[in-house]
Amino acid sequence: MNLNNILISRLKPFCIGSFDPLLSIDRAKYLREQLLDFFINNQSKFNISINQKFKLDNQIDTEKFQILLDSLSDENKLFIEKLLSHDFKDALLKKLWLRLLVNRFDKYLIDILLNKFFNYDSFKPSIEFSFMPIGSKIVPHTDSVGKIFSGLIYLPLPEANDIDQGINFYDYDLDNYDNTHLESLEEQSQFEDKSKLIFKPEFDNRFHFFLRNSRSWHSVSQVTNPDRDYIRVSINYNILIHDSLLGRIRRILGF
Repeated sequence: MNLNNILISRLKPFCIGSFDPLLSIDRAKYLREQLLDFFINNQSKFNISINQKFKLDNQIDTEKFQILLDSLSDENKLFIEKLLSHDFKDALLKKLWLRLLVNRFDKYLIDILLNKFFNYDSFKPSIEFSFMPIGSKIVPHTDSVGKIFSGLIYLPLPEANDIDQGINFYDYDLDNYDNTHLESLEEQSQFEDKSKLIFKPEFDNRFHFFLRNSRSWHSVSQVTNPDRDYIRVSINYNILIHDSLLGRIRRILGF
């Protein structure tokens, strides 16, 4: 899988961009069909959020994730396995290391530098399959501090005219170090009043991404569609801090 033609849409307050599609429209539609078929027939296996988003994560739901993976065609299974490979993760880190450095001027800065210059690997890839039926949403948040790269592989359904189902990115003058989710109506109202929508990618087959920091506020609006059976399907690809140098030092010293 090639990471071609990077397009940077925003640099501040956090980096937002995209690469050329990893899947053709037809391949994306085929993968969507297979994932959706598994979800409809195994909905009870999925975790569900307070806002009705269903998900399955390879780090948390290892056994269930493997069952889903084994249900896919060989080509779709291979695609997911390539996403989870260290080669793909390392290619992303190589492409984006300088932007990561600028974006993450925090305690993980040294891990990014060590990875670049000494191949010190503190990072691991993860995948979450996301299914959002009509009425579901994702409230504003910034993502966990241990996540340095958030990739969005949308699986659109062109005949459903779902091009407007992309993520919302905001400029909001509040640092969120603990990944607080704005669940209350009061918090959401204040956010709407004081935040500014700075970018909203189309729900297409480009490989969208953003680089997490304390100001990387984003949300997904409540899913709507004339087809009441419509489900928004996406693959969230993340690179996480797995074993930071500072964490290793603390363990050695007994902190």
